[in-house]
Amino acid sequence: MAAEAPRKQRRGEGGVWFGFFAPAGTAPDQVARLSKALEAAVRSEAFSSKLPIGVIPSFSPPDAFLAEIARDRDIYGRILRDVGIKLN
Repeated sequence: MAAEAPRKQRRGEGGVWFGFFAPAGTAPDQVARLSKALEAAVRSEAFSSKLPIGVIPSFSPPDAFLAEIARDRDIYGRILRDVGIKLN
């Protein structure tokens, strides 16, 4: 039975994501170096073996990750406006 259970939701289909951020103004070469190191870590067996069953890590380069955040902000911002919720 467990083998038939879905292992992961695709990006954009719900679920939870986590990300790493650097301070604004971080030099592009430092962002690239950190991104490369994080990608190697996320794709490593040492990392994925520590995750709960069913969680499959994925990696997005900085530009793609920022685009995902912008899409989420637009989607959830619209929902909040539509139902009249205002954030402080």
